[in-house]
Amino acid sequence: MIRLGDRSSASVVETRIGGGDGFGGSNTRSTITIGKEATLEHIVLQDAPANQVHLDRIEVSQAAGSTFLARSFNLGAGYGRLAYQVHLAGEGATADLAGLYFGFGNQTLDQQITVVHGAENCTSRQSFRGVLDDASTGVFNGGIDVNPGADGTDAEQSNDNLLLSDRAEINTQPRLEILADDVACKHGATVGQLDETALYYLRSRGIPANEARRLLINGFADQTVDLIRFDAVRAWVTTRLGHDLGQVGELGHA
Repeated sequence: MIRLGDRSSASVVETRIGGGDGFGGSNTRSTITIGKEATLEHIVLQDAPANQVHLDRIEVSQAAGSTFLARSFNLGAGYGRLAYQVHLAGEGATADLAGLYFGFGNQTLDQQITVVHGAENCTSRQSFRGVLDDASTGVFNGGIDVNPGADGTDAEQSNDNLLLSDRAEINTQPRLEILADDVACKHGATVGQLDETALYYLRSRGIPANEARRLLINGFADQTVDLIRFDAVRAWVTTRLGHDLGQVGELGHA
């Protein structure tokens, strides 16, 4: 449980990291209350072993003028679910959620995001990126709910996905439910593969194929990684992804 008083600020890093080779599971719930004009930066690192199931739910309630900055990295577990339920309950509250999921093998990485605009003049941003290789599956179910009376809402949502294998899969469902007037809301999703033109350009400059792939994947993922302000946390994520990107290079996909 995290509770911030009015006009306070905090940064919190939560890790879900396990070990061992036996089957297991974990279920985590975080409840966050942010007072008036308070600011919380909240980072979640999920890297449970591949033979485990992890379910994670984060519930947030925001008072007037508060700010919630969420950065999530859903990387581990055979099945890893990260669910956000964010309620902008006070006028002028802001929520900015960004996340990266990076799947290999037979992983399923599931993002369930709901941001509820319950007051006037609130702002929300959702930006989630997925990289999926082998036979992994990504899920993004992201919602923006604008309640009656929440005039002046400004909400944006995007989900961009990079498929590295013809066996990888993404199920993406961005959605809006607007029950108020005078709002600005937009959402969208993209699914694609590595740009062959960009690969050709890099290889024509003498860069080996595996390294060219790695550079393009890094460029895609780093748009989320670069949002981390803390050097130690960013180094952990970069090292973790660097290990996986090395595996990508070794797979030798065309």
